[in-house]
Amino acid sequence: LDFLKLSRDSVAIEKNGSIVEKKIWHNEGLNSSDSIEIIKFVGGGWFFRLVDFPDSVGLYPILDYDYCKIHSISPEFLLDLWNSHKNYISFIQFRGKSLSESEYRKEYSNLRNKSPKLEIVVNDFWELAIRESAFGFHVGKEDFKSLSDKEKEALLSSSQMKGTSSHSESDLRDLANWRWDYSGIGPIFPTNTKQTDRKILGLDFLKSVVSAKIPLCPIGGISEDNLESVFGIGNFFPASISAFSDEIRFLKCIGVIKKYCPL
Repeated sequence: LDFLKLSRDSVAIEKNGSIVEKKIWHNEGLNSSDSIEIIKFVGGGWFFRLVDFPDSVGLYPILDYDYCKIHSISPEFLLDLWNSHKNYISFIQFRGKSLSESEYRKEYSNLRNKSPKLEIVVNDFWELAIRESAFGFHVGKEDFKSLSDKEKEALLSSSQMKGTSSHSESDLRDLANWRWDYSGIGPIFPTNTKQTDRKILGLDFLKSVVSAKIPLCPIGGISEDNLESVFGIGNFFPASISAFSDEIRFLKCIGVIKKYCPL
């Protein structure tokens, strides 16, 4: 594959027959966030496609099923709200810690049907994400470590965008041995949305990892009051449940990102 001259455009070569092989190939010569989906077809034809993580700034809303239930928030309302500002949102994450896989699948299907143009990252249920051809999935560091070698290879060889979590510089260094498209990093600020005993990392830590070789999504206490300080450090995709699930607060966040990502 060294001789191939690939661009960000899809390149199809003799695309004939059924898929017999699919894998992801990573090239050190490309940008660190680029990988290539390689699909082999019956008859020897191949298809190559760059799988990209946005290289600008953006917001990463998390639609949390349980948070919405507790606070009487309509998921449909949030989808409409976020869809109206898609220039600053490349994808969202659907989180449902209290749901079984079958319950999650039902809710996920409803969300996708109601908002087919909004890309959804599946939280935790990575096998479901693969079966449903979801845009991506997010698997926490601890959950990934608990998988078997066979499961890890199946996860990392999938064509979906793959996200994980990190909580320290050593966590980020460990990611170099795997094939992730982004990592959440946090908690950056104190948060009441998710109970955790983890150390608050703070802005100085974020400055120390701004040049990480993987796109970072700061999380934990992200709000309209501190978002500007996060974007002032570098290009990130800050993630939040509460700040992006309240219309007034979300619109204030949009006002902040417009300063760093003018259209």
